[in-house]
Amino acid sequence: MIQDIEIFIKRRNGSKDKIPTTDLHFREDQDFNNKYIVCYRDYPSNAYLLKREFLHTFKVKGIFNNTSYFGIPFRTIQKFVNGQSNFYCVDDIIYDQKHNPV
Repeated sequence: MIQDIEIFIKRRNGSKDKIPTTDLHFREDQDFNNKYIVCYRDYPSNAYLLKREFLHTFKVKGIFNNTSYFGIPFRTIQKFVNGQSNFYCVDDIIYDQKHNPV
Protein backbone atom coordinates (compact mmCIF):
# COMPACT_ATOMS: atom_id res chain seq x y z
CA MET A 1 0.00 0.00 0.00
CA ILE A 2 2.80 2.45 0.79
CA GLN A 3 4.11 2.25 -2.77
CA ASP A 4 0.72 3.42 -4.07
CA ILE A 5 0.47 6.73 -2.21
CA GLU A 6 1.75 10.16 -3.20
CA ILE A 7 2.76 12.83 -0.70
CA PHE A 8 3.15 16.48 -1.70
CA ILE A 9 4.33 19.66 -0.04
CA LYS A 10 2.41 22.60 -1.50
CA ARG A 11 4.50 25.75 -1.70
CA ARG A 12 3.15 29.27 -1.22
CA ASN A 13 3.67 30.00 -4.93
CA GLY A 14 1.33 27.12 -5.81
CA SER A 15 3.98 24.61 -6.88
CA LYS A 16 4.07 21.10 -5.40
CA ASP A 17 7.08 18.99 -4.42
CA LYS A 18 6.64 15.23 -4.23
CA ILE A 19 8.18 13.44 -1.24
CA PRO A 20 9.54 9.96 -2.00
CA THR A 21 7.76 7.41 0.19
CA THR A 22 10.65 4.92 0.13
CA ASP A 23 12.40 6.77 2.97
CA LEU A 24 9.31 7.14 5.16
CA HIS A 25 8.32 4.99 8.14
CA PHE A 26 4.60 4.41 8.70
CA ARG A 27 2.88 2.63 11.58
CA GLU A 28 2.55 -1.08 10.84
CA ASP A 29 -1.25 -1.04 11.21
CA GLN A 30 -1.63 2.37 9.52
CA ASP A 31 -5.05 2.93 7.95
CA PHE A 32 -4.37 5.02 4.85
CA ASN A 33 -8.09 5.86 4.62
CA ASN A 34 -7.83 8.09 7.70
CA LYS A 35 -8.13 11.81 7.10
CA TYR A 36 -4.81 12.42 8.93
CA ILE A 37 -1.78 10.17 9.24
CA VAL A 38 1.75 10.62 10.56
CA CYS A 39 5.11 9.26 9.46
CA TYR A 40 8.81 10.01 9.84
CA ARG A 41 12.14 9.50 8.15
CA ASP A 42 15.59 8.99 9.59
CA TYR A 43 17.66 11.34 7.42
CA PRO A 44 16.99 14.13 7.51
CA SER A 45 15.23 13.49 10.81
CA ASN A 46 11.75 14.81 10.10
CA ALA A 47 8.26 13.76 11.18
CA TYR A 48 5.24 14.63 9.05
CA LEU A 49 1.57 15.26 9.73
CA LEU A 50 -0.26 14.41 6.50
CA LYS A 51 -3.82 15.22 5.45
CA ARG A 52 -5.51 13.06 2.83
CA GLU A 53 -6.74 15.13 -0.10
CA PHE A 54 -7.70 12.40 -2.56
CA LEU A 55 -7.80 8.60 -2.51
CA HIS A 56 -4.00 8.08 -2.41
CA THR A 57 -2.76 11.68 -2.25
CA PHE A 58 -1.68 13.42 0.94
CA LYS A 59 -0.67 17.01 1.65
CA VAL A 60 1.94 17.79 4.30
CA LYS A 61 0.28 19.83 7.05
CA GLY A 62 3.24 19.86 9.44
CA ILE A 63 6.95 19.10 9.39
CA PHE A 64 8.75 18.55 12.69
CA ASN A 65 12.42 17.85 13.34
CA ASN A 66 14.13 16.83 16.55
CA THR A 67 14.75 20.46 17.53
CA SER A 68 11.38 22.08 16.73
CA TYR A 69 9.15 22.46 19.81
CA PHE A 70 11.93 20.81 21.90
CA GLY A 71 11.63 17.73 19.67
CA ILE A 72 8.36 16.66 21.29
CA PRO A 73 6.28 16.20 18.09
CA PHE A 74 9.13 14.36 16.34
CA ARG A 75 9.80 12.01 19.26
CA THR A 76 6.12 11.25 19.95
CA ILE A 77 5.40 10.62 16.25
CA GLN A 78 8.47 8.38 16.00
CA LYS A 79 7.40 6.35 19.05
CA PHE A 80 3.81 6.17 17.72
CA VAL A 81 4.94 4.93 14.30
CA ASN A 82 7.29 2.37 15.86
CA GLY A 83 4.42 0.97 17.97
CA GLN A 84 5.91 2.10 21.29
CA SER A 85 2.94 4.39 21.97
CA ASN A 86 -0.73 4.73 21.02
CA PHE A 87 -0.69 8.52 20.83
CA TYR A 88 1.36 11.42 19.49
CA CYS A 89 1.54 15.11 20.30
CA VAL A 90 1.35 18.03 17.84
CA ASP A 91 0.90 21.68 18.82
CA ASP A 92 0.43 20.73 22.50
CA ILE A 93 -2.51 18.43 21.66
CA ILE A 94 -2.38 14.66 22.17
CA TYR A 95 -3.95 12.59 19.35
CA ASP A 96 -4.95 8.94 19.04
CA GLN A 97 -4.65 6.66 15.99
CA LYS A 98 -7.59 8.34 14.24
CA HIS A 99 -6.15 11.84 14.91
CA ASN A 100 -8.83 12.51 17.50
CA PRO A 101 -7.76 14.71 20.43
CA VAL A 102 -7.43 12.68 23.62
